[in-house]
Amino acid sequence: MIRVAMILAMLATPVLGDTPKTACDWLARAELEATLGAPVTLTPGFSRTNAAVRVSLCTATTEDGDSLALLYRDTSDETRSPADLVAAYRDELASVMNPPPNFEELDLGLAALWEATMHQLTVWSHEGKVMMVFTLFGPHARERCIAVARSILEAGG
Repeated sequence: MIRVAMILAMLATPVLGDTPKTACDWLARAELEATLGAPVTLTPGFSRTNAAVRVSLCTATTEDGDSLALLYRDTSDETRSPADLVAAYRDELASVMNPPPNFEELDLGLAALWEATMHQLTVWSHEGKVMMVFTLFGPHARERCIAVARSILEAGG
């Protein structure tokens, strides 16, 4: 029985170089059931790829309607400092939101910002080439977004 479990675990383990390409691929690697407290269904949103950027959206939803959305953006050529990433994001959202968002900086990935009004966690990784935006409403949204982000970062996201 243990041998069968070990073989199944090895088969389920991603092969080196088998890098996820979409937000749903990354959410499938996260420990969503533990974080959301129930089995989830992943629903892909849009997905766009060109020479400069790959962006996709996915929503993980429980039967009770609890849901977490991930917007995953990968810009293969863009490398920026954490300070530049945070400043540009603050400026971008301040220009479209009134009142401007109130961010809390977190020690996660290369840089991370939590915005409580939007229930949104933005995390950068891979020298600023990857940006992940997690949105989750409901109890403990901040803690649950952080847990999913950590899980994805540990998986290489």
